This record gives sequence, structure tokens and C-alpha cells, in this order.
Amino acid sequence: TAGQKTLHFIVAARRTFALATLSPHQLFRPTNRPDLNLITCAGTLTPDGSTYDHRLIVYTTLVG
Repeated sequence: TAGQKTLHFIVAARRTFALATLSPHQLFRPTNRPDLNLITCAGTLTPDGSTYDHRLIVYTTLVG
């Protein structure tokens, strides 16, 4: 943080979604607590080589 405090998160879930059907709700999964979602490419490279056809999302929750 700006005050040099280290925050710790635990993994609550991880899911892989097809990019073609991925919704904002799946990406961000709104909650009432401090969470951090890590989003990266997964699956197979698309034919045009611009991206991958899936997204891996790791949902985490602040523990301290």
C-alpha cells in the first residue's frame, strides 16, 4: 500500500471461462469484502494469434 503495509490474500476459487461467453459478473464477481481477482489468458491461441480462447480467473479474499 502507499503506507508500505503488506496485504495478504487467500485463494477462494479458480475458474476457467470460454472468452466468447465470459460476462463481467464472472470476471469481477462482486462481493461486500475486499477481494482481488487475478485474470490471465488460458486455452488455445486464436487463429489470428491476437489472444487465447479462454480466461483463467483466480478469486482471492483479503485475510490481513
